[in-house]
Amino acid sequence: MNKAVFCIAGIVMLALTGCALTANQRDASMLFAKAASDIGDFSSAELNHFRTATIDMNSMDIAMGGKARPNNIDSAQNPEHILPRVKAAQAIGDYGRLLLMLVNDSQEVELKQASDNFVNSFKSLKIANKQLNDTQLQGLGQAVQAIGSMWVEAEKAKVLKRIVPEVDKDIGKLCDLLNDDFTVSGLNLAADFDATIRRLKNDSEGILDHPQASAADR
Repeated sequence: MNKAVFCIAGIVMLALTGCALTANQRDASMLFAKAASDIGDFSSAELNHFRTATIDMNSMDIAMGGKARPNNIDSAQNPEHILPRVKAAQAIGDYGRLLLMLVNDSQEVELKQASDNFVNSFKSLKIANKQLNDTQLQGLGQAVQAIGSMWVEAEKAKVLKRIVPEVDKDIGKLCDLLNDDFTVSGLNLAADFDATIRRLKNDSEGILDHPQASAADR
C-alpha cells in the first residue's frame, strides 16, 4: 500500500485550474485513479481470502488434534473485523473508478453509476472522525451527475478539483487502516493470518515427527 502514490498524485490534482486538464495532469490523474481502483480491489479480495483460508487452516488443525480452538475457528478474521475493512477497500476502489470516469470519456449512465457507487460506499463506512457526512457526500454525487452529458473538460476538472481535497482525509484514514492490516506485526489481520499459518505448520510437523502416530495420521 503505497501512500506516496496517493500523496503525489493528489498534489498534482489539487493544482488543477478551472481549465481543461493538461496532458501531464491527465496522466497524473489517471495514475492516481488507477492506483486507487487497483488497491481497493486487491485489498478486498485479499481480506476475503484471509478469512476463508484461516477457517480452512484451523479446521485442518483441529482435525489433526492441534492447538486451534473449535469455538474460534475464524480467529481474528471474523465478520466484525473483516467486513469494515472490506468496505474500506471497496470505498477506495469506487473512489478510483469515479475519478477514472471523470478523466476518461464516459457515458452519462456510466458516470451516474460510478457516482452512486462512490456515495453509497462512503456512506457505509464506519471510521473514527469521518470527514464527510452523508449530506456532503450527496452534494459531491450531485456535482458529478450535474455534468450529465456535457463533454466539457473544464467542467470535469472543476469537479475533480472539488472532490479530491474533500475526500483526501477520509481516503488517508482508509489507507492507514489497510496498511496496518497488511503489516505482519502487532495485533492486526495479517499478523493473525501469519500466526494461523505458523500454528498449522508447527502442529503438523509435530504429528509427522511423532514416532507413535499412526501411518494414517502421519
